[in-house]
Amino acid sequence: ADHIRTLTFAIADGATPSAEGRGYVLRRVLRRAVRYGQQFLGAKTGFFAALVDPLVEQMGGTFPEIAEKKEAVREVLMDEEKAFGATLQKGIEVFRKSAEALKAEGVEVVPGKDAFYLYDTMGFPVDLTEIMAQEMGLTVDVKGYEACMQAAKNKSKEDRANRSGVGKSFVLEAEETDALRTKMNVDPTNDDGKYEWKQGLKCTVRAIFCPERGFVENSSEVPDEEPVGIILDKTSYYAEGGGQVADLGRLRFNQMSSEDVSFEVQDCQSFGGYILHVGKRLSKEPITVGSECFCEVDYIRRAKIAPNHTMTHVLNFALKSALGDIDQKGSLVDASKLRFDFSSNKAVPPQDLKTIELTVQSAIQRDLPVHAQVVPLASAKQIHALRAVFGEVYPDPVRVVSVGAPVDDLLADPTAAAWGGLSIELCGGTHLTRTAEAGAFCIVEESAVAKGVRRIIGVTGDAAREALRMGEMLLKKVETLAGSEVAGAELEKEVAELVKEVDGSSISVLVKDDIRKELGKLSEKIKKESLKAKAEAVAAASAEGEAQAQAAANEGKNEGAHCLFLCDQMIDARGILRSTIYCDCARTRRRRQAPHQGLDGHAQNLPRRQRPDNLRRRRQGPLSALHIPTLLQL
Repeated sequence: ADHIRTLTFAIADGATPSAEGRGYVLRRVLRRAVRYGQQFLGAKTGFFAALVDPLVEQMGGTFPEIAEKKEAVREVLMDEEKAFGATLQKGIEVFRKSAEALKAEGVEVVPGKDAFYLYDTMGFPVDLTEIMAQEMGLTVDVKGYEACMQAAKNKSKEDRANRSGVGKSFVLEAEETDALRTKMNVDPTNDDGKYEWKQGLKCTVRAIFCPERGFVENSSEVPDEEPVGIILDKTSYYAEGGGQVADLGRLRFNQMSSEDVSFEVQDCQSFGGYILHVGKRLSKEPITVGSECFCEVDYIRRAKIAPNHTMTHVLNFALKSALGDIDQKGSLVDASKLRFDFSSNKAVPPQDLKTIELTVQSAIQRDLPVHAQVVPLASAKQIHALRAVFGEVYPDPVRVVSVGAPVDDLLADPTAAAWGGLSIELCGGTHLTRTAEAGAFCIVEESAVAKGVRRIIGVTGDAAREALRMGEMLLKKVETLAGSEVAGAELEKEVAELVKEVDGSSISVLVKDDIRKELGKLSEKIKKESLKAKAEAVAAASAEGEAQAQAAANEGKNEGAHCLFLCDQMIDARGILRSTIYCDCARTRRRRQAPHQGLDGHAQNLPRRQRPDNLRRRRQGPLSALHIPTLLQL
């Protein structure tokens, strides 16, 4: 009862079971209940989701929100129950065999690697494994499990670092940030300059960090090929956060040297207020603590990121307007695209996608001003229609980004209904000054990424214009092919090439849907033409075979071991060639209807030595028309 109450109320409030954070707490609660119900009560998959109805009957009057969202809650629970059910029994069996082997050896502790295997492969939370172990008189090596978990996380970080080009995982743990503050007297980095564009901010190096060596005074202590992290007193770089990727660029040092001393910034991360500029030296001249440098952010790259971030805000507003109450589940904004994850248990209908896309495009065409201002968190929360990520912890004061109205106006009348028609969010990212700077917008993908979570990928600017142009070109190409006289094998080849081209193209998801519908019509046309051609070939072959058989009969060859076959053939609705065989034979006179692989039925009545060679082995699959005349004469 506690399990179903907890999950029902949490999901109705907008939470969903997932692999991290509060969502993982819900998943653990659910899986403990499902495991117990199936293993000890003999319940079938779906029993837990079915408990939603009686709970709503008892408590829906007092808490109407669970009655309103009953179907959504049940659907989420059913999906989770089915997903876990796919590995539950196998996981139970794996644990049982392992536990019995341990007890036979006199061991009372389940190794951490075994518990991690159940988590990583079977989806068993470690607390569930602990309960199962307790039921068998065992305990779990939790520290060993945590070590395996940390090793997996470290490998994942290294993989991400390798993909970023840095090659190492740069993380300032609490120990390092505390050392910066208390032992090295380094203040957190002032990053207010990240909102100023086209500036070469003068800064001072306050610390140099290397994962293997810790903090060093001089970069010469690190091999030239090794990346390092530099902490400055202030910076104009945007550190990765809020779904936006980090700025890239260079740090150019003002040193007394004939050589150009610069540092390539390949990543930028924030740890406890300290901005770590990660990268490699581009010269052999060492960099020392206390050196002065100038930030040279790649503003051309940032100019491609900013429209994607601003349009992510507008997309969030458009989704809520079209679909109602949705929650943001994550986002990614980089130079090539924007990606937005939101709560939904089903695909967004094409008509709603069209409305969403038009809403964003309209905001661009209206050239709305984009305002950003830092205000007290309490004041920001009073603004009507303010959207924030549920569960996110925001600083105080906080930055408000409004598309269409000055933040001061929002604060002056925070409850005004007019704000409901604007995109207003809490955000620390870099944005446009006006929406028209985005140029264009296009949705190129809508898909599912997890249970109850959908994802939209969009592009702006030149990428959006190219996606729209390419979509129109491909649609016109398909329509031209559909109106042409191309047929047969040539049409099949053209359709196959178009399908491949469309699947590999980044075009409007709406146009892609229209194209696939047209290609589906062409594929149906090809299928009908193919069946017609086969039927005509069969009819011609049958006529030829009957003529040959009749000629043989007229010559008296239907005596002894010879038979006369007359065959009517057709292709059924499934495309299978079927034959109706008429046999004029002294041994048997019967009619047989079967697929081609059954044509040897009559020959079974002959002594084995008298059966034709081509019928002594059962043929697998339909025969071509070329075989028919031969088989009709025995």
